[in-house]
Amino acid sequence: MPELPEVETTRGQIERVLAGRRIELEIRDPSLAGERSAEIAGRVKGTRVMRVLRKGKYLLLELDSGDTVVVHLRMTGRFQVEDSLEHEPRYVRALFTIEGCKLLFLVDVRRLGEMFIIDRDEAETCKRLSRLGPDPLSDAFTVDVLRQRLSSRSSSIKQVLMNQQVIAGVGNIYAQESLHRAGIHPERRASQLDAGELARVHQSLRHVLMDALSCGGSSINTYRTPSGDVGQFAERFAVYGRAGKSCPRCGGTIQRRKIGGRGTYFCQTCQT
Repeated sequence: MPELPEVETTRGQIERVLAGRRIELEIRDPSLAGERSAEIAGRVKGTRVMRVLRKGKYLLLELDSGDTVVVHLRMTGRFQVEDSLEHEPRYVRALFTIEGCKLLFLVDVRRLGEMFIIDRDEAETCKRLSRLGPDPLSDAFTVDVLRQRLSSRSSSIKQVLMNQQVIAGVGNIYAQESLHRAGIHPERRASQLDAGELARVHQSLRHVLMDALSCGGSSINTYRTPSGDVGQFAERFAVYGRAGKSCPRCGGTIQRRKIGGRGTYFCQTCQT
């Protein structure tokens, strides 16, 4: 957490308060950006945000200076919009002061998130961004693209879906929910799925992500939208976190098993 739906929800909400406005940046926790903290804050000061983009799980704040501030929220990072310092939350790692008196806090309980700055032209060559796979909600992500990316992968389909160099933005929760909806066992080898199964995975993955996005994502632990709302998709989970309960599709019992070191939930009956 957060995964694509949470990051995209965040992107849309912070773009509404940032786009077209001048900003200043205070990095409260030097571990967020390392030795470049002072440089980043200096390059941001007085610039205007043109737009906010998302690439996989990364957020990109494009500035009128030609720079782009890149943020990865990791496990517990989130943004929070407030009107004044009186409502400052706990665990603030950075603060954007926005023209018009709005404040945007970067909050991170476990301090795992990161921030760096690049020239806008570097977005396609920056290693952390250029190695990302296609976005599963883009028009370019077709069944053929999925087939090509899975054809040589001997790992489990669940692990492959979570590999950011194969597909960008999918994590533990949405890989499990998508495979349940597709009726595919998470331990199946990715390279062994036939054409019909690949088509089901492709469709289910896109549908699950779009459904989650329409709900503002899933609030499991610390995630909240920048406006403070709770993501509602957790109420629709078919398998995640439901070990021992009945499968909503076939009535079988939901199992939990570790796959690739991560807790994985699935229905032994209807996922084959």
